[in-house]
Amino acid sequence: MAATTQPKDEAKPAAESKAPANQAEGKKPAAPPALKADLAGPTMYLGPNLPGGVLSHGAVFTGRLPAAVLDLAGESPELADLLVPVADLPAAKKQLATAGSKLSRAHLALGKRYSKRG
Repeated sequence: MAATTQPKDEAKPAAESKAPANQAEGKKPAAPPALKADLAGPTMYLGPNLPGGVLSHGAVFTGRLPAAVLDLAGESPELADLLVPVADLPAAKKQLATAGSKLSRAHLALGKRYSKRG
């Protein structure tokens, strides 16, 4: 008796969506994976002031990030890059002042996103 083989297309598992399950269901993510609510130490926000006083440049957080910050990070993933451990401030400020650096790009992107909302 001859063995039957499946065509290659049928043998492959269906391609999985790269979007997280909550995005596939139409829900926004609570925060990007790199951002954790519990902080290892004092952390400073180095991004632009956001409208309505929601988040101000230089705000320091200890212990746990507030839910409002986590919600903002869900909308704006670059916000996570702008939350820097206080111990790393000297290097982060140099990077922020360097055009084209990751922190500089994140700061500009966040500023543009929220200036459109006014």
